[in-house]
Amino acid sequence: AIVEISPWREEAEVIRRLIIPIDQDNNAGLECITWDPIRRVLIAGQEEDPLRLWEINPVTGKYKQVYKDVRYISGFLRDIAGVYKRAGDPGIYILSEPSERIIRLDEDGNPVDGQ
Repeated sequence: AIVEISPWREEAEVIRRLIIPIDQDNNAGLECITWDPIRRVLIAGQEEDPLRLWEINPVTGKYKQVYKDVRYISGFLRDIAGVYKRAGDPGIYILSEPSERIIRLDEDGNPVDGQ
């Protein structure tokens, strides 16, 4: 669900519920989320088996897989524990807790900065 939480309210208001039909046979589901302020979309990380990043438009409810399959591109991530999208940067930062790494992917999903 997408909720609006204002500091002066006592309760959160549900704005919209979105269902993303991800494979959850071996997966615990979405683990983390970040906001892309330029494109005005959410980017959510699917934790493991398979590792995926999803772009979600909170207005239209449309979603798509982005940045390819992270595990096969990076070769060393065991999960996705957090994601961060910096304004104006076409890439994304990914935290993998068990791998003890933070990597940056470019807009094509390739590791940068010698990772």
